[in-house]
Amino acid sequence: MLWTKSFLSHELTSAPPKPPLSVNAQNVQSRFGALIICMMMGMFGTAEDALLQFPQERPVFLREYSTNHYSVVSYFLSRLTMEALVVLALSLVLGLLTYFMIGFQMSLVLYVLIIYTLSLASTALAVFLGSCVEDPKLAMEMLPILFVPQMLFAGFFVTPELIPSWLRWAQYLVSYGALLLKLDYYDRPESVSNNQ
Repeated sequence: MLWTKSFLSHELTSAPPKPPLSVNAQNVQSRFGALIICMMMGMFGTAEDALLQFPQERPVFLREYSTNHYSVVSYFLSRLTMEALVVLALSLVLGLLTYFMIGFQMSLVLYVLIIYTLSLASTALAVFLGSCVEDPKLAMEMLPILFVPQMLFAGFFVTPELIPSWLRWAQYLVSYGALLLKLDYYDRPESVSNNQ
């Protein structure tokens, strides 16, 4: 275990020193950081409520399922439908507030849509995690295990080039929300030129 920690810390910190950033590069990094923070707010904000509800509803669900009031499929379809509506409302509020406060240059509709899909995926993961455990406290402790790797591999803390080559494949499993935002926001020349 100690060898693994020392190897990973050496691999992640042995990059050559970077030259000072220009004003434009600092602005790009600041906006990327803001995009990641907005995605994290969407992920954690919607997932926590969904995570804590199912362990509380478990006794009622088991009692009504045992008396054939409804099936598992119908329960989860109705639950995820309601979660989709709640997540849409929360994503709209988050998207509208952050888009105009930060002054993003990308399309507002696409920005809200990316936050919505990422929030909906994190809500589905939270419902899955909440249905796997009985204790809400244990579920809350396990939630970062699902979401922190997504932040790490999105390029916010460490650029993907600095991640060891044997571990880089994992960035394609978890960071699609950040990839979509980066592709739309930074692949258009007017968004980079307006950031100066």
